[in-house]
Parts: sequence; structure tokens; C-alpha cells
Amino acid sequence: MERLTRTAPPPMPGEADHPELQAALGTLGALDREVVLLWAWEGLTSREIAEVTGLTANAVSIRLYRAKKKLAALLDRKNDNKAGHETGEGRSNR
Repeated sequence: MERLTRTAPPPMPGEADHPELQAALGTLGALDREVVLLWAWEGLTSREIAEVTGLTANAVSIRLYRAKKKLAALLDRKNDNKAGHETGEGRSNR
């Protein structure tokens, strides 16, 4: 665990393609960022993340929920079109 926290993570796939995501991840605390990356990048479950970080599975779930909510809000502010919302483009008026 100590070695992991001292080394910079390798670049995420498509990192250059998503500077907004990188900036948003940078706003998270180190532990929250690690939890998010272990979940999103490594595909670990809350229980597996708990084993890696030394947190409880419940604490991981709470941190993950809050971090995802913060990231969504930050990214939503940078994106005019809300994810999952129709823009009306390409629709015919019937």
C-alpha cells in the first residue's frame, strides 16, 4: 500500500482524450481518487477495495458514492448537454 501511494499511477487509457475528467479527478483527495480509480479502472468491488486500502467495505461504498457524485457535478458544469437528456437535435416535429 505504501509503495502504491508513493508512485504515480500510469496514465489512464485515453487520458489525453479526457482532460476534463483528469482535472475533476484532481479535485478529489488522494484516498477518494484511489477508491474511484480502483473501482473504475481496475474493476474492483467495494470489498476488494477495502482489502487494498484498509478501509471497511461500508466506508469504501460511502466514499465511492460521494466521489462519483462530486465528479458528476464537476463534469456536468463543464458540459452543456446533460448526460441522458435529449437535445432535440435530429428529431422531427410531429
